Amino acid sequence: MSLGDGWVSVIDWLDGLRAPWNGVAIIVLIAVIAIALRAILVWVVHLVVTRVVRTAREHQDGRQSAKNGVAAHARIVQRARTMGTILTGLTTWAIGIFAFFAVLYYGFDVSPTALVASAGITAAIVGFGAQNTIKDVINGLMIVFEDQLGVGDVVDLGLASGVVESVGIRVTTLRGDDGTVWYVRNGEILRIGNQSQTIDASSVVRVSRGRRSSVSQRRLRKNSNTSSRSTTDAGTEQQQRRND
Repeated sequence: MSLGDGWVSVIDWLDGLRAPWNGVAIIVLIAVIAIALRAILVWVVHLVVTRVVRTAREHQDGRQSAKNGVAAHARIVQRARTMGTILTGLTTWAIGIFAFFAVLYYGFDVSPTALVASAGITAAIVGFGAQNTIKDVINGLMIVFEDQLGVGDVVDLGLASGVVESVGIRVTTLRGDDGTVWYVRNGEILRIGNQSQTIDASSVVRVSRGRRSSVSQRRLRKNSNTSSRSTTDAGTEQQQRRND
């Protein structure tokens, strides 16, 4: 039996399940497959996030100071976990949509043409009525992929400020200094001030002082050399006058 014959047998079996008396069975089967597929994909996402965290821990840059190294590692862990949460949410939505159309096709015998037409109309309606939601999702993905903020960061979003507790597909959750929990839609975030990504001020001062000291020393050496040349030239001129 060839591979093509095997696919034909599978399709014939699925078509046979569309009989009216098997409607409930096919719906249950699709639900079980969707749940199992979601569990597998969530496990894969969790495995990838765990591996990223482990790799970041093993390849921590030894040239950095202990403080900066720990901060960089924590940053990578936060970003990986946040991206894992968003990917899990997107996976759930995608599987749910496919399961819904599969139930319509195999459970209720809806024709593919009607499914395509209804999907197009539904997409147009959703796209027009859910513009803000789509904007929230896209902006949330950009925020995470560009590493603008992560869980545990102290941020100022303009609308609210505090510690980031979660970054979802649509909403970012902050906890203010007074304990208030703020739910900020990602599409409403126009600017982000992240205090957790601020450069250490003491390092900047040390570098600035070091540069100023180097410049001052070079200037002093230059002035000293100029003074020495002037003194030497003056002494030579006086000696020539005496000889004359």
